[in-house]
Amino acid sequence: MKKILKGFGIVFGFGLLLIILMFYWLSKPKGKDVSQVKPFVDIINTKVTTKRPTLILLYPGQPIDKNYIYHLEDGNSFGMNSDLETIFKMPNGTEVIIDKVKLQTGRVSGTTSCYLLGKVTDKKTKQTYAFQYSWGNYYFLGEDKPYWKFEQAFWQDKPLTDKYYIKIP
Repeated sequence: MKKILKGFGIVFGFGLLLIILMFYWLSKPKGKDVSQVKPFVDIINTKVTTKRPTLILLYPGQPIDKNYIYHLEDGNSFGMNSDLETIFKMPNGTEVIIDKVKLQTGRVSGTTSCYLLGKVTDKKTKQTYAFQYSWGNYYFLGEDKPYWKFEQAFWQDKPLTDKYYIKIP
């Protein structure tokens, strides 16, 4: 009888461990570098210039990349009048470099966001800020083929009008 209970305990423990590992694997964030995909390939490692008011904010949560701890705001995310700490008010004409682009799928909600990761230098203080910038919307509900659309970003004169079929992580 002891051997049966011991065997049952081992099987039960192993099963419980598998369930825990499955939930961990399913709930961990998933990321994918899409820097070499249209429309991003045209802006990677090139200088883009701000064409409207833009701020560098202290990001309130955990950044998607530990090397990019600030948030670039142009009114499309938290808003220009948010309560977040403003680190740098970028004048129009400020040069920004986009290093890479990542799609990030969240832990709980499962929604996917597109983040541009880049750097900007304050010419007065010579301080460089590594930022993340959320850009675009993913349309998948009721769509035969899910797609991305990108609103007007801080360096553009007009928004992109095409649909982009980029696979998510």
